Amino acid sequence: MARFPGTEQQHNRAGWQPGQVVRCRRSRANAARELSDVRGFVLEVRPGHARLLLNLQGQTIWLEGEALLAESELTDPGLERFRQAYVLLAGQRLELDDQSWTVFSAGFSASALDQARSALGEFAGDLELEAHGVSEFAVRMSWCHGGVTNA
Repeated sequence: MARFPGTEQQHNRAGWQPGQVVRCRRSRANAARELSDVRGFVLEVRPGHARLLLNLQGQTIWLEGEALLAESELTDPGLERFRQAYVLLAGQRLELDDQSWTVFSAGFSASALDQARSALGEFAGDLELEAHGVSEFAVRMSWCHGGVTNA
């Protein structure tokens, strides 16, 4: 499917939204992947699937929307801080590489960037704001985890 800037809608038939906390259902398929009861949060959605971030090591997975259950909170405080920053930045997708993580968004206020930096707390490293194409912003971040910067 072609991407046209500014025309994409972030929706999912099961109702999942980026930033929402979820748990993988107990099912044979999730058990075979060792994902039963694993919590994470939604990074990106497509009509029938959702991409989850499961931990701060960058483990992501695409799952069918029906394979997930809503949860109220994450058990990992570091992942919860990153989720809060992702929500404040109105994140719609995430790209990971060895040097940094990049959150893509259609837009957010300057105060949201400051609040995201605050939410990350001691995990915050450098946050760089870039225009990405015509209708997206990219926030590239190197962040500290356990006192070690990943950049």
